Amino acid sequence: MMSKEYYELKTDSGLTTIRLSDISAVTTEGSGGILTKETFKIAIHLVSGTIFTGTMTKENKESFMKKWTEAWKYAV
Repeated sequence: MMSKEYYELKTDSGLTTIRLSDISAVTTEGSGGILTKETFKIAIHLVSGTIFTGTMTKENKESFMKKWTEAWKYAV
C-alpha cells in the first residue's frame, strides 16, 4: 500500500500498483470457512478496460475497498 492515490497489491500478474481513480469496478467472490482463512477472488476493472485478477484476505479486501471508495470521493 502506498498513498491515498495509489494502491499496491499482489495480482496474478505480479506486484501491481494501481491508481485508485482509474478503477471502474471491482468483482469479488468469497471462500473459506471456520478452519481456513477467509480469502476472496478479486477482479479489478480499470477504466481503460484492463482487468487485474488475484486473491485477497478479508482484511486486505476491506482495506482496499475503503481506500477505493475514499479515492472516488475526492475524484468526483
